[in-house]
Amino acid sequence: MVRLHFRKLLAALLAAAAFSAAIPGCKNAPAQSSGSKSGSNVTTVVNVGDQPAFFLFKIAQEKGFFAKELGGDVKVNVVSFVKQGPAIVESMASKNVDLAMLGTLPIVTANANGNPIVALASGNYSEKGFALFVNPDSGIKTVEELKGKTVGMPFGTNDHEAVVELLEKHNLSSGDVKLMNMESADALTALKKGHIEAALLKGNSFYSATQAGEVKIADNSETGPIANLIVGRKNFVEKNPEITEKFLKACAEAAKYIESNPEESIRIAAKITGASEDDEKINYESRSRLVSIDDQYVTVPLQKAIDFAKKQSLISKDVTVEEILNTSCFSKAGIA
Repeated sequence: MVRLHFRKLLAALLAAAAFSAAIPGCKNAPAQSSGSKSGSNVTTVVNVGDQPAFFLFKIAQEKGFFAKELGGDVKVNVVSFVKQGPAIVESMASKNVDLAMLGTLPIVTANANGNPIVALASGNYSEKGFALFVNPDSGIKTVEELKGKTVGMPFGTNDHEAVVELLEKHNLSSGDVKLMNMESADALTALKKGHIEAALLKGNSFYSATQAGEVKIADNSETGPIANLIVGRKNFVEKNPEITEKFLKACAEAAKYIESNPEESIRIAAKITGASEDDEKINYESRSRLVSIDDQYVTVPLQKAIDFAKKQSLISKDVTVEEILNTSCFSKAGIA
């Protein structure tokens, strides 16, 4: 009897460990199941997918904006995904993440692949925070000279879209270069070692690349702003409109706080991520935070991503902005 009880206990522990390990690219596994009831005080747990370089959710949690708007009955669990957008999309598909911040291209490809993720509002936008860097030993000084060379970036992301747009701006196509699917950190390492000639880098990678002597040859100021949107699983948003509204309101308050308190926001981000304040300063400066549903921050970048995904044959099913966008929670949140 004791041996049987032990075997059952061991099986339960192994199953729990397997669940945590199955969450792709995340620093901390989601707490229990998304949108679930937990504990004796019946707290609703909302799992939120974050990315290391983003400030909005970190400040909203650290400065108490989530707690203020959502109250004690809702616990917001912010999970940092080092593998960024694609890993968050995967976790949303398995219902381990409820709300998140994503680039427009992962949102589009997710919906085309049967993973209904709705865009709720803008979160970040970058006017020149995505840049092409080259190895100084390559002798490359212009984008045109990348013809026949290898460029590293993660596929299916805003980084991917930025590379192709910059190539086209300089009369090259994606077929004129060798695009290599690599995580941003791996691309920077490969660039520094001379294994690839160029990489699309963003945020604090700028600082590391510059310190290592890599050379920037172009950025997205040539091709237009790049947006990250606040999103939610369609089913979660439909079942929890009030939570979603209050979440957006907390994010809007955090965005204003970040823009008004840059030094403190940088210190908080550095404490949470373990990165240096120099790195976080670059992350801060490479993006602006704005929670809005204005066309220029939401509709236009979504349509741009749809057009790109079709052109690059990244999606086989047609999707529209109208299918993806849900502004009702923002409108009801009373965000000024």
